[in-house]
Amino acid sequence: MNISPSRILVLRPGAIGDVILTVPTFLSIRKRYAHAVLALAVPRRMHELLRGAADELIDIDSPDLIPLFSAQVDGPPSYDVIVSFFSKGFTPNLKWVALYRIEPAPATTSGTHITDYYLKGLEVFIPEPDIRVPELTISQETIRTSTRILEESGISPDDEFITVHPGSGSAAKNMNPEKLAEFIARIWSRAPRTKFLIIEGEADAGPVRELLDSLSLRGRHGVRIPDRNIIIFKNGPLHLLAGALKKSLFHVGNDSGITHLSAAVGTPTAAVFRSTDPSVYGPRGENVYILQDSDDLPENLFAAMISSR
Repeated sequence: MNISPSRILVLRPGAIGDVILTVPTFLSIRKRYAHAVLALAVPRRMHELLRGAADELIDIDSPDLIPLFSAQVDGPPSYDVIVSFFSKGFTPNLKWVALYRIEPAPATTSGTHITDYYLKGLEVFIPEPDIRVPELTISQETIRTSTRILEESGISPDDEFITVHPGSGSAAKNMNPEKLAEFIARIWSRAPRTKFLIIEGEADAGPVRELLDSLSLRGRHGVRIPDRNIIIFKNGPLHLLAGALKKSLFHVGNDSGITHLSAAVGTPTAAVFRSTDPSVYGPRGENVYILQDSDDLPENLFAAMISSR
């Protein structure tokens, strides 16, 4: 298809992991149409992370986008091409633009990784894409701010620390907290100066409490990790969490947006799967380890961490 747009808009609602799995689509569009202005409409909390992926960033909930959904608007919008990841269709006013619609959560991808599924759906617009791994660049300013926040929390620039995210968007995805506590205790018993940054998002209070209870139970049986080695990172801005993940020695998480974020910033990452298919939804990256929540999870996590060093 011979097309030479001057302004391209990508509409991508969704959670953290959904947007990160779409990053190769953003980057492929920008590479293929380097002359065009690329605007991304994504959740506002993702903006700082995606500044290097687009020329313009728009809040997906912005009222400025309402004309795209209104049948009352007469005339073309200010974009030549719109790529939509909304499940529902648009009104006829978008006949003025080249519209590509991708189903964001298909019932099946026939075993195809979701990132490849998105790119396949745009093969007419982006022929032969060669970017298939989500990669996010963290600014030095963000790294400095994250370093300062970590230091205020008890993690100095010289400390080695592991990030742990015991939660996810669904309890069915969460790994066994006792197995996770066993892994943490095993690391600490071999390297007692190691610190653990426990990530607690808005919906993670329960999983974090279960992990801390499991660690406390181990303490009563002789393996007590000092309080100074366990730090809780609560509801921080996403780009500052990304800066902390970037500095982490290793990350352990479930099938969650934070695990995808860790992989996207290049941190060695162990992604533990229970109820979802890692061949479709697993994080991608050079140093990513896909594991199942099994009885030998602590041993497998330990082996993955040693392999990443």
